[in-house]
Amino acid sequence: MASLIQPNYFVKLAARYNVTVYEVPSTWMDNHEISYSAGADTIWLGTYSDVELRLISFFHELGHCLDVQRKTLPAYEDLPYYHFNEASAWKTGLALAEKEGVKFSKPAIRWAKKQLNTYFGDGSKELTPIKYLVKAKKYAFRANQ
Repeated sequence: MASLIQPNYFVKLAARYNVTVYEVPSTWMDNHEISYSAGADTIWLGTYSDVELRLISFFHELGHCLDVQRKTLPAYEDLPYYHFNEASAWKTGLALAEKEGVKFSKPAIRWAKKQLNTYFGDGSKELTPIKYLVKAKKYAFRANQ
């Protein structure tokens, strides 16, 4: 895994999809293990203590960018847009990782599922019935469980 994270790995891979990657400045937030995407062409990548989690987060954010570029949203069954958006970014990003020959460990996949959990149920960013979490996980992680 570490051999994949050479200097400029993220920048070079993202550039193939017309996406620019910026490092999140350490002064921006207390939690450096967080990343963002903006539209179809920008990723802000946090500084993670675990290289594999940084890599899986990168692919998730790249998944967001590619979904916007490809206009693959909005609907999956009756899953609300916001939640489908997150599930789809995981699915798209993990499929791209596989295409690039990147295989994630079971703990990294569990961590990714945990990140998806933050969008559902009590204490979530948006209160939503738990049935949607089940659908989102099936959609996003079907091939990677």
